[in-house]
Amino acid sequence: LLATWGSLPPDDLIATVTAFAADAIALNIARFVVPRHAIDEVVASGGGVHNPTLMRRLASAVAPLRVRPIDEFGVPSDAKEALAFALLGHASLMGRPGNLPRVTGARHADGAVSGRLGEVRRLLEDGVDRAYPGAVLEVHHRGEAVIRWAVGSRSLVPARTPAAPDTVYDLASLTKVVVTVPLILQAAAEGRVRLDDPVAAYLPEAAAPAITLRHLLAHSSGLPAWIPFYLEAAGYDAVVARAARTPAAAAPDTQVVYSDLGFILLGEVARRALGAPLDLLARRRIFAPIGMADTAYLPAPALRDRIAPTEDGTAIEQTMAGDAGRRHTWRRYLIWGEVHDSNAHAMGGVAGHAGVFGTADDLLAYVRMWLAGGRTPRGEVLPPDLVREATAAQAPARTRGLGWALSGPQGWWGDSLSPRAYGHTGFTGTSIVIDPEHDLAIVLLTNAIHLGRDRTEILTLRPKIAAAVAAALL
Repeated sequence: LLATWGSLPPDDLIATVTAFAADAIALNIARFVVPRHAIDEVVASGGGVHNPTLMRRLASAVAPLRVRPIDEFGVPSDAKEALAFALLGHASLMGRPGNLPRVTGARHADGAVSGRLGEVRRLLEDGVDRAYPGAVLEVHHRGEAVIRWAVGSRSLVPARTPAAPDTVYDLASLTKVVVTVPLILQAAAEGRVRLDDPVAAYLPEAAAPAITLRHLLAHSSGLPAWIPFYLEAAGYDAVVARAARTPAAAAPDTQVVYSDLGFILLGEVARRALGAPLDLLARRRIFAPIGMADTAYLPAPALRDRIAPTEDGTAIEQTMAGDAGRRHTWRRYLIWGEVHDSNAHAMGGVAGHAGVFGTADDLLAYVRMWLAGGRTPRGEVLPPDLVREATAAQAPARTRGLGWALSGPQGWWGDSLSPRAYGHTGFTGTSIVIDPEHDLAIVLLTNAIHLGRDRTEILTLRPKIAAAVAAALL
């Protein structure tokens, strides 16, 4: 067996060992625990709780039991020895367990970090039922996942159900940087598009010949921020056609206006240049190579019990549409497992500006690809030179990269991270930020608009959470 393992590539060897570890744990639970005790949860501790592949394999192996990391209870994951002695009655849990740092690269001592992260946990929990019904926060620092927390509820109706690290969220505008930006960059790397070509070179029906792909990516095209195309157009092609015919409100490169229209057009450019529908391109070129198993457009019905619902109806967009929407047939049901954004919904749920659903685990894997200069253990997803270009300041205001918001007024994280940080948000209450200077990434997923709650609370809470993470780790 060892000789066989020795011939495996490193990735396959790690996957095999992970599978054996999960299966061995599940076997012992089935043999020694389940026959003697009525249980419905398994609480996992130790460094393995930060390995999403191991946790998913374990969850599958012990189903229908639920697997929860000990971190969810505010206990450091490396306190497993102290927990075991306490459970057996051989010791108490007076004080905090002491830990030496792991020998897996630069890392703070777990006990010290856990103490400083208390403020992060407090802020996250304070947001429950005020800024959001629940949230999942994951943080990468110096090569490791140092936070993997879920607080509050995934849904409030039809029943209150707890949020979990594997909760699937409507990522909303994170779709722009998780799908559309990397697809356009891949098309550029393959010579299928050039960033400084006019959009009309790829979409001849486009009304503004001076607008380039770079302008669309940097939100400097002059196109309007948003138009409710769904009031008059139904279907992917119809919405794209309306967006392409929309005249610019300003000359390109004169101002930055964050525009959904630009990314609707970029999604269509990617589709034509790469020769397949966006959802298929995303799965083949991004999600599968990175290992984002729970991220997709049009999530499968089997995932419904893990999906966080958003609004009950579409009151927010009804208000935005104003009098123009009086005769529109609005969705008047709990939006659950279908995209919240009404333009994306009119396009069939697959669009360049919105539509993707995913988990914090998957997004942490995604942001690690950017931190690694476009590479993953499975291979290169983006060329390093295009990663650098995408995260560099673009004209005119130099507050945006290619798709990404940069440090400054556009950044949701405030001034707590380095000037090299970049990130993005989604309307539903989702956000990511990546700081390559500190090898740090923060993924915060919520369904802040669930039941139409006031979104202003999360806008003020997010930078406080980022500042607390920075104070604890940097």
